Amino acid sequence: MIGKTISHYKIIDKLGEGGMGVVYKAEDTKLDRIVALKFLPHHLTANDAEKARFLQEAKAASSLNHPNVCTIYGIEEADGQQYIEMEYVDGVTLRQIIPIQKLSEVIAYAIQIADALQEAHSKGIVHRDIKADNIMLNAKKQIKVMDFGLAKLKGTLKLTRTSSTVGTLAYMAPEQIQGQDVDQRSDIFSFGVVLFEMLTGKLPFRGDHEAAIMYSIVNEEPESVQKYKPDLPPEFLHILGRALEKDPADRYQSAQEMQIDLRRLQKQSTKVSRTSMADMPVPTQESLRSPGLEAPPARKAFPRNSMLAIGAVLLLGVAIAIYRMFVSGTFTSREEPFKSHGITRLTTSGKASRAVISPDGRYVVHQVVEGELKSLWVRQVATTSNVMIVPPADLTYRGITFSNDGNLIYYVAIDDANPNGALFEIPVLGGRPRKILSDLATGVTFSPDGKRFAFVRQYHTAGEEALMIANLDGSGERKLAGRVGDDFFITQAGMAPSWSPDGKMIAIPAASNKGVQHVNLMGYSVEDGSEKMLSPENWMFVGRIAWFPDGRGLAALGTKVGSTNNQLWYVGYPGGTSRNVTNDLSDYDMASLGVTSDGKSLVTTNVELHSNIWVMTKSESGTEAWDVQRAVQITSGAATRDGFSGMTWTPDHKIVYSSLSSGTMGLFSMDMNGSNPHQLTLGPHREYSPAVSPDGKSIVYVSDKDTTAHLWRMDIDGGNPARLSHCEDYGPTVTPDGKFAVYSGWATGKTLLYKIPLAGGDSVNLSANPASSPDISPDGRLIVCNYYDERSRIWGTGILTLAGGVLQRFFTRSHSSDNFGWYPDGKSITYVETRNAVSNIWSVPASGGEPKQLTNFTTGLIYRYSWSNDGKYLALARGQQETTDVVLITESK
Repeated sequence: MIGKTISHYKIIDKLGEGGMGVVYKAEDTKLDRIVALKFLPHHLTANDAEKARFLQEAKAASSLNHPNVCTIYGIEEADGQQYIEMEYVDGVTLRQIIPIQKLSEVIAYAIQIADALQEAHSKGIVHRDIKADNIMLNAKKQIKVMDFGLAKLKGTLKLTRTSSTVGTLAYMAPEQIQGQDVDQRSDIFSFGVVLFEMLTGKLPFRGDHEAAIMYSIVNEEPESVQKYKPDLPPEFLHILGRALEKDPADRYQSAQEMQIDLRRLQKQSTKVSRTSMADMPVPTQESLRSPGLEAPPARKAFPRNSMLAIGAVLLLGVAIAIYRMFVSGTFTSREEPFKSHGITRLTTSGKASRAVISPDGRYVVHQVVEGELKSLWVRQVATTSNVMIVPPADLTYRGITFSNDGNLIYYVAIDDANPNGALFEIPVLGGRPRKILSDLATGVTFSPDGKRFAFVRQYHTAGEEALMIANLDGSGERKLAGRVGDDFFITQAGMAPSWSPDGKMIAIPAASNKGVQHVNLMGYSVEDGSEKMLSPENWMFVGRIAWFPDGRGLAALGTKVGSTNNQLWYVGYPGGTSRNVTNDLSDYDMASLGVTSDGKSLVTTNVELHSNIWVMTKSESGTEAWDVQRAVQITSGAATRDGFSGMTWTPDHKIVYSSLSSGTMGLFSMDMNGSNPHQLTLGPHREYSPAVSPDGKSIVYVSDKDTTAHLWRMDIDGGNPARLSHCEDYGPTVTPDGKFAVYSGWATGKTLLYKIPLAGGDSVNLSANPASSPDISPDGRLIVCNYYDERSRIWGTGILTLAGGVLQRFFTRSHSSDNFGWYPDGKSITYVETRNAVSNIWSVPASGGEPKQLTNFTTGLIYRYSWSNDGKYLALARGQQETTDVVLITESK
């Protein structure tokens, strides 16, 4: 190529070669100037789509006109090969000059890099490949950021094991490696890596191969820059640390914001004090007597009588304190725990849950959820090391816990091979899992001596749940206590019982459903199985519990009546009164709880979830009847969870929906374009799961205003509320004739289907087998529901007759969602399918057949959906994946 002329460019020299092509120094014979020509590899622009995409990106980058950005003059083509005419930079890359010895030079260059990024970001251009090789320094000490507009094209290439690829990987942000959305904050993370490298000549995240580098960036803290530069000012450490935050929300949100801090640091570092500490004279006794400097006053002795008086007062105070401790019985126990505490986030992926801490506080085990796959990880608290011990699989974990000595991890897994749950044991740092026992509805809790464990087993046919005790190897099973019918143990949310520190009692949340449900903390004697109420308080729900090691109380994850989110509580023993440990707007995962053996640290999972309502209009023509282009977001609450707990249509195309916008979960109505919102329910209690009667005059819904979930009915405008049912009931739907509500209820200790007249009256059982989440066909003849087949002992989809509840068809399903119902034509069943953290609605013929995808969203989750009765509109509660991260709560005094 050297010496050749291409178009009006004479090739002078070869400047470099990399994954994005070859760069030549050339003379523009028309304008008589030196330029750089970058010839792109043919495979990048081999097809029309890639070529058009490249041109679009390069044209956008050519709009940048900034002294710290390498200017793109044009995009040309010769002999079928694309090339870019760029500004020729006479200088060196940062790679060639690092490490840079002077901090002042690093800051000066960093300010210029931030200026270039801010210019690009302000025009919507994200570089995506910021690294030391893509930043040049010309002869005038001026920074030039190269290759804007090309990195997005590079992102379509498969990674190869070349040194250039490994180098690029080392600069990628965690979200970039994980295939998530990339924005300007990803460039800021890469900039942080460059900043670290400019000072040290090293990378903050390293590994021997690609997988190790990727793991380090996503899971490990960066290497300490002070290892190489111990005298850096704290302001610089703050800037670097914030740029390298794993969570984009914790980073600088703009390059300009980072530049402001850099400029402030630059000003501070250039200030020179008039007199340095080294130049100041050392004070002497003589100098202290000089004018203007007074010698310290001589120490005065206390009078003897005063000392005696003070001593008497101190002795009296000690005597009173000792007396009070003996009387209260707290001489050997500390005060009530966690009256004040600090919270530290241990994970930042937003995908961690089901967490528990080892007794010594050294390790935290948790699951990581990636779509339908779940894996188990162990986090070392002190070093932030995070190791996967069980690889991803399509299963459900319950009751993860440590052995008493902290050497083993136990968990219950539910999958196709173990549909009723099996207990496994695995070493804390990984190994081959060993199956211990089958048929566990909960996780296990260990006796203080570590020789036995307790758990709950369910007998679905008999409607009984039994609290069991077994030896450590699974032998010697013994039923300690049982609950039947209206009395049952709470086994959801990965729950596990908790064995008291003195070994005499096992605590477990349980419910009594005799007209009004009460969830209480119960204790069962290990000796004879006798039952004792540990707390007189009633709860909406209680999840994981754990005794404190002194036996004076329990930690509990629960929801009080009238509250809108799950919090962490301290429940005293033997009094049973509770108080908040956490009391904020977050939720806490009901399955995540662990207490260290010293009682000073807790682990749980913080949950953040947002949803808003969208409306789609059906296309009357074309193949994409429910195309994403026809979807419009009509609510925009930041933390209101609009529609998450239910929504439905009225006959005149208004939407009735649940929302937290009033501070508690309540019901609202609005026009289908989001206008004219109207609050239907008032008060501190939760109302949700609305269903509108076909004539549009009534709403049936669920309310806990009587301490448990019952069905209520009210007028369409929210007036005249009246209770319909008298047991724990959920998920109502109204028959097409408007005479009955069909719902799932706990009237006999297991979930069954019932119907009840809207005008009031007694309920009628519709199913012999456990069933939930009913939806009635448009013709009013059939019910589709979540159905438990007692012969195969699995849950699937059932179709029953409304008259008599006769099972017509039962089929298993590949999806895990129970968010399903009838399509408006009555011929197929629709359901939510989530793949790779993206939800869409699918349908399958009610008579059997192949599934069909109805919506084509490429981002976001669908939490709820509802078809209008005429089939013209679809309402959806959509949001991003809920973020769940493990937090360590440490007691502070």
